[in-house]
Amino acid sequence: EGSKEFFEERERTTEALRKMASTNKGSEELLREVERILEKYQEQPQLLDPALEEMLGLVMHGVRGILKRWSEKTSTTSTSSSPRSYFSKFKVFRDPQMDRLLHVLYLFCKTRGYKSIVKFLPHDVSDLEPVVHMLHSQDRSDYETWQTRYGLLIWLSILVRVPFDLSSIDSSLQQTDDTSESYETLVTQLVVLGKTYLSDSGATRDAAAIMLGQLLTRPDMSSSSSSKSKKNHLQEFFEWASEILQRLAKSDRREITDVFLTTGVFRALTEILKHGDRSLLLSHISELFDSVLDVTDAISKGNVNTLQRKMTTKLAQRIGLTFLPPRIPQWRYERGDRSLLANLSATSGSSSSHSKKSGEKNNSKDEEEEEEEEEEETAMAEEYEDVIDLLLNGLKDAD
Repeated sequence: EGSKEFFEERERTTEALRKMASTNKGSEELLREVERILEKYQEQPQLLDPALEEMLGLVMHGVRGILKRWSEKTSTTSTSSSPRSYFSKFKVFRDPQMDRLLHVLYLFCKTRGYKSIVKFLPHDVSDLEPVVHMLHSQDRSDYETWQTRYGLLIWLSILVRVPFDLSSIDSSLQQTDDTSESYETLVTQLVVLGKTYLSDSGATRDAAAIMLGQLLTRPDMSSSSSSKSKKNHLQEFFEWASEILQRLAKSDRREITDVFLTTGVFRALTEILKHGDRSLLLSHISELFDSVLDVTDAISKGNVNTLQRKMTTKLAQRIGLTFLPPRIPQWRYERGDRSLLANLSATSGSSSSHSKKSGEKNNSKDEEEEEEEEEEETAMAEEYEDVIDLLLNGLKDAD
C-alpha cells in the first residue's frame, strides 16, 4: 500500500538542498525535512535514480565551495611555515554548513547505497589534497559530526582513483627535496588516515576500508621502482594487517578497540582482494593466509565473536578465489573467417562435409577440455584444501 511509482518530492528536496548549499539560515529544519523524505524511499531507493545527479551536484557544489575557501585561507596562513609542519599539524576545523551537507550525503548513501552515490561525486585532481587536509582537521572525538568524516572518506574513495601517479600531484614532494621515509607524503597520509579510521565503531570504519581498497589496488601502490617513493604500500599494509590478525589469534581477552580495529582490518582486506590485480596480490597473499589460518584456530577455541567469524570466512573466500587461476573458455576466442566472401563460400559448400568436419572438431574440443580438467585436478595446491575446509566449518557455524 505504501509503494510509490516515482520520486514525488523531487522538487521539494531539490529546493531544500539548493537552500542548504547557498545559505546557513534554517538549514537544520531543511536537513530534517530531507531526512524525512528519504526515509520514505528505504524500500524503493531506485526511484531516486533520475534525480541523484542533480541533487548530489547541489550538495557537492556547496561542499566544494566551503573546501575552496578553507584551503585558500590555510594556504595563506601557512606559507611562512615549512612544508613538514604544514603537512603534519592541522588545526581542528568545523563548519556547521559543511556538516549538514555531508550529513545529507550520508543519508543518500544509507538509502541508495554508496556504490550508486559515489559515481556522481566530483573527482577533479585538484580536490584530492584539500579533502585529505580537511579530513586531517576533523576532531575524531566529536561524535556529533561523524557523518562529515564518513562523507570525506567516501569522497576520497573516488578521488584516489585519478589516472595519474599520485607522486606527480603531491605538492609536498614539489615543495621540498626531503624524500626520506620519515617525510609524510600524500600517499602516506592517506594510508595513515585509513588505518586510523579502521578502529572506529561506526560507518566511518566501512568508509575507510572502502577508501583503502581503492587506494592500495592502484598499480603505483605495489611498485617500488618510483624514484620519489621507495615504499611498497600494498606490501606494508599486508604486513601490518597480518600483525593485527596474529594479535587476534593469540589473545584470549581483547579490549573493545581491538575488536573494532580487527573488524575494520578484515573489511579493508576483503575490499583489497576484491578490486586488486591477481598478479600483484599473489606475491603478498601467502603470509596473510597463514594469519587467517591462525584466526581459524582461535575460532575453534571460541575466542572470536560472530562478526569476526563471518569476516574471516569472507576473507578466506576472497583469498581462495585469488589463488584460483582464471579459466577462460575457448569459445570466447574462436573467430570465423575474416573475409565475408570466404564465409559465404563456406556456407554454399556441401552440408555433409561441413557437418562431418564440425563433428570431428567438437569431439577434439571435448577431448581437450577433459584433458585440461584432469590437469587442473592434479595441480590443486594445498591452499585450496584449507580454504574449502574453512568454508565447510563456516557452514557448521550456528550463526
